Amino acid sequence: MYYTLTQRSRMVKQPYGGYLPVRTFNKTQFDDSKKIKSDEENISASLVGLAVDYLTRFCQHESFESAFAISLMGIKNYQIVTHDTVDLTALEVKGLDDASIINACKLATFDVWYRNPRAAVLAKENYELCPNSATINNIKVMVQRTLDFFLNSMNQSWKMGL
Repeated sequence: MYYTLTQRSRMVKQPYGGYLPVRTFNKTQFDDSKKIKSDEENISASLVGLAVDYLTRFCQHESFESAFAISLMGIKNYQIVTHDTVDLTALEVKGLDDASIINACKLATFDVWYRNPRAAVLAKENYELCPNSATINNIKVMVQRTLDFFLNSMNQSWKMGL
């Protein structure tokens, strides 16, 4: 049986103080001085999160097929159920340009066709989705922050000899 991380964590009782006590960690503050305006976003937070996740993977040199694997499996289910076709060339992702971010959001709409096909019938169609400039900018900032975090973490690990 498979569980999400959240489901599994609720099943396990942590020891007093946790497995890894907070006091053993060093706090590092990151500040790029960019503001996220989530109240101005016009698509759901879950789709924004998926787009950030997949774009981050893609920008870390994962292949398109690997980074967007769940979406691509969802497209297959969508096509089987609806008998519609999806033109992947119209959903091209190249990087962090506006068109790629819009297409990543549209691709993320197909996740539900893989994860929860029954609910997928009620989901918004990808052609109905058009992220506004605030949403696009927020996604760009979050992906860049994540990439910077990994780069900084890798540099810190390297300096520490890990």
